[in-house]
Amino acid sequence: MTLLPIVGRELRVRARKASTYWFRVSAATTAVLLVLLMNLTMGDNTSSAAMGSAIFNVLAWAALFLCLLAGMINTCDCVSQERREGTLGLLFLTDLKGFDIVFGKLAVTSLNAVFALIAIFPLLAIPLLLGGLGVDELIRVLLTLGNAMFLSLAIGMAVSTISVKERRALTATVLAVLFFTIGLPLIVWAIAEFSDAGFAEEAAQLVLLPSPGYTLVLATVDSLANPARLRDFKISLGVIHGIAWFLILFSCWRLPRSWKDKPASAGGLRLRERWKQWSFGTGEQRRAFQTRLMEINSFFWVAARDRIKPMIVWGVFGLLGALWLWGFLEHRRDWMDAPMNVFTIFTCHTVLKIWVMVEACHRFGEDRQSGALELLLATPIGVARLVEGQLLALRRQFTGPVLLMLTVDFLFLLSERTDRNWVLLVLAGMIVFVIDLVALAWVGMWFGLRARSGIRATWAAFWRLLAMPWVMFIMLLIFAEIVAHGLNVGESGAIGVWFAISVLIGLFFGFESRHRLLAEFRTVATQRFQSGKPSRRQAGSAAHPTG
Repeated sequence: MTLLPIVGRELRVRARKASTYWFRVSAATTAVLLVLLMNLTMGDNTSSAAMGSAIFNVLAWAALFLCLLAGMINTCDCVSQERREGTLGLLFLTDLKGFDIVFGKLAVTSLNAVFALIAIFPLLAIPLLLGGLGVDELIRVLLTLGNAMFLSLAIGMAVSTISVKERRALTATVLAVLFFTIGLPLIVWAIAEFSDAGFAEEAAQLVLLPSPGYTLVLATVDSLANPARLRDFKISLGVIHGIAWFLILFSCWRLPRSWKDKPASAGGLRLRERWKQWSFGTGEQRRAFQTRLMEINSFFWVAARDRIKPMIVWGVFGLLGALWLWGFLEHRRDWMDAPMNVFTIFTCHTVLKIWVMVEACHRFGEDRQSGALELLLATPIGVARLVEGQLLALRRQFTGPVLLMLTVDFLFLLSERTDRNWVLLVLAGMIVFVIDLVALAWVGMWFGLRARSGIRATWAAFWRLLAMPWVMFIMLLIFAEIVAHGLNVGESGAIGVWFAISVLIGLFFGFESRHRLLAEFRTVATQRFQSGKPSRRQAGSAAHPTG
């Protein structure tokens, strides 16, 4: 018997896909743009060693971010999708074992991420030519990045073996990765705030060992000057590697036990009923809520019947507001600086945009996979009413937090209203924020309808509306510096360029997705998942049926 038979087959299939090539080209291109931008933004008085060190650090942290995204994008739904489609049990009718399936899935889902990381490796070596970087430091960073990707993939695989629903798997994976990268440093910070210095230092060294960010910090320390830090680096690298292998072995053990449907226990049924009442209300509350929403739009009730969703949004932003208020009370003078205000606005805007994007991507996709969407289209409910109901559900969930965020933006604007560039930046950010939210709703619904999984739809919308404007903005800055012989557009000019790019991209993809969603909804919703796009003739006949 061939060792790990699924690995060889899946790798051959994935190697023939164009996305495998374009993904690593995109990763290398992004890294090249970062190198050019860093080189152009540094002054002529900067030494080559300082420039090499700065470029290396920026590339290393950007690559770490890519590695941590690997599990969220690739492995978090690879097994749970098989469970939802009912094909996982068929694999165990063969002589395949749990480790065959786990390593096969791990190999094929991690291929793009591994190739992207390999494409970035040569660019990480460029600072060697500039000085300020040793070969041993480069090797430590490469080991750290590979280890971080392995951990992220292992987290996604383990979560996928215990989850069924795609959104829960994605949420659990994101939270687990955030715990290792942000949660552990926050725990160390809390220990330092409420304990003596000696105990805090010892606790920090232990708590931070499983954190990939801490490992990367240790990897960039001069090993000859800090031999203790080199020892901590090796321990941290080994701890993270051990955790990743533990999660992989857990996945191999869990997988053969996860594909069978088992009856819920009495305690589980009671807990499920309590959660249902908390989320949807009692029977009388559900009937009253259903009557009120169905008078507006019948699909509005289907999409918005979970009453806890708006509460979660308010709870998250209440927590963010409490953290900001605590920081303001502790550091009044530094907390209201312009960089901190920009960071606060950008973080809150991004959180809301991603949340709207995820909600918009999953509704139609889940209904299409379950067959419910095809049944709905057989009723007198038209496509326009379905889309309107989903938009109403998004509006019900996010209107309050969006209005609160715009109010906060206006208050930040008033704090520095004498600064013209600051006023322009905040006003531009507010307008782009509203346009992006509307565009993300339409783009998310369209890609959620046509994509095979909500995760793919989410990342497709993320790239078009949240990543592409910044990539184009950076490319224009590089063009202005190289081709236009250092054309100085100034701060207000840079804000105007970013605003124009963001608005044009948002309007283009928003209107295009709206048109295609309304025109091709029936065609896409009634087809099985396949490669290729529906023809215009098919879309037209589906949108205007003759019978």
